Amino acid sequence: MINLIEATVESILTEMLDVTNEMEGWDNFGWVRSGNRLGWRSSFDDVDAMLHHCRSITPLLDRMLCEACTMDRLEFVAPADQLTRIRNDTERIAATVANEDEKYFENVEDLQAGYFRKEPPLVEGVLVKPNNMCTMTPHYTIKDWGETRPLMQSILNKSSAEPGCTYFGWAKAGEKLHSKESFVDGAALQAHVEGVRPLIDAMVNSNAVTLDRMELTGPKAELEKVKTLVADLKPDFLEIEDGTPQERIEASA
Repeated sequence: MINLIEATVESILTEMLDVTNEMEGWDNFGWVRSGNRLGWRSSFDDVDAMLHHCRSITPLLDRMLCEACTMDRLEFVAPADQLTRIRNDTERIAATVANEDEKYFENVEDLQAGYFRKEPPLVEGVLVKPNNMCTMTPHYTIKDWGETRPLMQSILNKSSAEPGCTYFGWAKAGEKLHSKESFVDGAALQAHVEGVRPLIDAMVNSNAVTLDRMELTGPKAELEKVKTLVADLKPDFLEIEDGTPQERIEASA
């Protein structure tokens, strides 16, 4: 017997994936799950594409919230000069998440090259689709930005030199800070954790930063490669739902 709520959620998720897949301007999207917790992650070429996507899936999101789910957290990340526009356009959705103060994060742009994005490797002239893509998102509270920024820059620089790290970006809202980080697979995530762990420890062990939580997403087999490395940080592991698209990769001539 199929649980009615579970069946309702899966039906709506399928519709949301279909709607998104037909749109232009998205880079990656997909569902991740840990027990009864479900997360939707998505990124876009620009703010227009993101807002068009939000408007298109809002009726489906409303159905989920009415019939089967509650929304615990919602975050938008964009350049600072676009946040007012995003806030005005998504105010009704954001209001459904009453227990989350930080919903709109601005990109940290005052570091040297505050973020980077790299294409996956080419094989015979075609970009490789990262079916085993993993992400890592540590969330911090900052007490002293002056002391923290050099460590942020060091983490960014080290990440940029990793061939398997395809995206890294810092974003902040008030005293809250997080980094969005993407990797081609679990081995790349493992190499990243091993490389930046001393810097993360330096941040956490200082009086300037607290680590609030850490989320890692990816296929179950790929996440197993880092579980022992980050066990003491007590991260949330969210597994990619089987069969959901992860990234739009166009063939390269």
